[in-house]
Amino acid sequence: MFRQRTLPIETLRVFSFLMVILIHVSPEYAVGGNDNTTALILQTIARAGFITFFIISGYFALNEKIASVTSFYYKRLVAIIIPFLLYSYLHYFMVHNSFGITSDLLKHVFSQESFIGYFTALISGPARNGSMFVSNHFWFVYWIIGMYLVTPLIGPAIQKIKSESAFYIIIGLVAINCSFLYLNRFTSYGEVIFIPHLDGWFLYFILGGVIRHIDPYKYKKQAYVLLAVGILSTVAVTYANYNWWGINMAPYKDDLNMIVSALSIFYIFNSITLNNSTMRAVAFMAKYSYSMYLCHVFIYYYFNFRIKQLIHDAFLCSIVTAIIVFFTSLIVSIVIDTLITNRMVSLLKNRIPSRAA
Repeated sequence: MFRQRTLPIETLRVFSFLMVILIHVSPEYAVGGNDNTTALILQTIARAGFITFFIISGYFALNEKIASVTSFYYKRLVAIIIPFLLYSYLHYFMVHNSFGITSDLLKHVFSQESFIGYFTALISGPARNGSMFVSNHFWFVYWIIGMYLVTPLIGPAIQKIKSESAFYIIIGLVAINCSFLYLNRFTSYGEVIFIPHLDGWFLYFILGGVIRHIDPYKYKKQAYVLLAVGILSTVAVTYANYNWWGINMAPYKDDLNMIVSALSIFYIFNSITLNNSTMRAVAFMAKYSYSMYLCHVFIYYYFNFRIKQLIHDAFLCSIVTAIIVFFTSLIVSIVIDTLITNRMVSLLKNRIPSRAA
């Protein structure tokens, strides 16, 4: 059971996963598109919500006291890789067989041909996207592994940050990254002036570690104001990029508007108070959030086209599809984790190598 103090963050983790689904099911903004209003609203909110997952990862990982680096690596990799192998194989098999369920097909679930095709796709990694690849949506898992590999190197420095310095460190990191981003995007000086910076996802990871040292209630009012500013500026810049400036790209990754939105959402969730029934529901769903992410893609593939045939309004269709995919993913995760995944992970974790103990 999660501790009371971390439950608001676990609530955000569940919300973040719902936003991942919403990104997939919502229309993208396009010049002359019929669903641009829906795209502006849903994509703006969903992208900011999704980014909070990287902040959550840094919030916990970079502030963890690591007694044994070997043990840390072993336990984390087991918890990441075992579910990934199970769910990605299920994804690969279902998608590459067009979701057909027949007695003849089921004979090939564990065939040599299926395993060879799957591991070939697995080795390809997220850089390759084609008929033999598992899914480009699994890039996230490769990122998680990299995140944990560097955590023991970065965590000790993050943990030494004083609360009175944390706010200014966040401002400094954001300023440096945005300077690099906009210098390269809007001027030619980016070719000759190099500014040390962090990759967008890694920036959010570091910000998550730093923000833990800030009082979660001190800037609550300011967070609501900044969230409104971040959302409105995302909508405005997206519209301007496509219709005025000829930049056919939405500011969804590490632009200042998205950084402000994601940090504000995190801060607001971190200060909420939950009742007992909500806490129980959050604690239950949060246990399956990783597995839900791993299986939601092929579930989304299955439902998306079918729901679009029934609901023609883009906004309503996106919301309904997101809800259906969310709860279907939860049910699938509960069944597979209970019967297989949790048992395998627990068995391997209990057999920690002597050097990792």
